[in-house]
Amino acid sequence: MNRKKGTFGWIMEFAGQKRKFYVLSVIFAIFGALCQMLPFVMIARIIQKLLSGNPNFNAYLTDCLLMTLFWGLRVVFHGISTSYSHGATFAVLANIRKRGLLKLERMPLGEVQNLGSGNLKNILVERIDSIETTLAHVIPR
Repeated sequence: MNRKKGTFGWIMEFAGQKRKFYVLSVIFAIFGALCQMLPFVMIARIIQKLLSGNPNFNAYLTDCLLMTLFWGLRVVFHGISTSYSHGATFAVLANIRKRGLLKLERMPLGEVQNLGSGNLKNILVERIDSIETTLAHVIPR
């Protein structure tokens, strides 16, 4: 018994073409999330030193520099993750549009005319663009 693919099945078929870029995007997003949490650990260390009465200014300075480094790395990893996910997503969207146009090419002219240009534009542009958020932003997060 053949089951029809749902929307998610189709999206995953196309996303699978760029799977390694999505995997890299997720890996860099994880590194970015870790770097985003580490400054809070450094703040806890600073508070611990303050409460214990540590007068060593260099210890505080080191923690502040590490916080800055981790926050900078978070920005870098987020940028790399976003770059990979968007690059893969736009390639996937282009392939979806190409497949839609190939399907349109094989349809009888009468059916195409009955659909109307506005409806075709809505399908080939608007509805395919609506997938971008899912592929580029939700999958890596």
